[in-house]
Amino acid sequence: MEKRHSQAPDLATRLVLALALALILAVGPAASGVAQNTPQGGADGLRDRLRALTQAEGIKVTGLDLIGPGAPRSSAESGPIEQRLQALLLGYNFVLFHDAAGRVSGLRVMGRSRAGPPELNEASVSTVRQGGHHLVDAVLVGPTGLWASRRLIVDTGASTVVLPVSAISSLGLRDSDLTLGTVETAGGKVPARMGRLAAVRVGHAEVKDVPVTFIADEHLGRRALLGMSFLDHFRLTIDDGAQRIILTTK
Repeated sequence: MEKRHSQAPDLATRLVLALALALILAVGPAASGVAQNTPQGGADGLRDRLRALTQAEGIKVTGLDLIGPGAPRSSAESGPIEQRLQALLLGYNFVLFHDAAGRVSGLRVMGRSRAGPPELNEASVSTVRQGGHHLVDAVLVGPTGLWASRRLIVDTGASTVVLPVSAISSLGLRDSDLTLGTVETAGGKVPARMGRLAAVRVGHAEVKDVPVTFIADEHLGRRALLGMSFLDHFRLTIDDGAQRIILTTK
């Protein structure tokens, strides 16, 4: 009898411990008040998280197709949007664009980071023919991150990228960013404003810190030129038959 009585408390104790352990496992991390992220794994999971975050913040995003395999990183659920994006995109090259009020308005993913600067062997860019000219679509980035897409005439006779004066404000340039001068055109010398763009991208080819010249709209006839301040960084091949240009790093 004494042996039976001594076993009863041990059994009850084991039952209580088992119930307590089951309760702890059922409650899990919620009991500690720590939020847990359980995102999908792989490239698709990181793309989904970036897509959801940028959509919620009204941010235009491009380049999600360049996200490669690998589990998405955890990131804070609150805080400055720039820090949240930087946490998610650790290990990737990317550019954030800002509007006139300084808010993040755009994100462009450029691919995985490398130990050194990215190298471009060759970029093939489709063109649109307009008479004897080839036109390409370019992304122009101003000094404050404001950017615009514009169709430019490939012009090896222009010493710089040439844009109409009306583009100055949309790219975020201020009077202090520009110097006054004159340039020679087919119609003679005309006033101009000279400055620098943070970057010009044509297809996969990009040049940073690009000299640009702004001329009154009426002198350009609503045209814009992709000149040698960009083209001189590459060997340029024009393929008339395929309607494309090929930019090869020098």
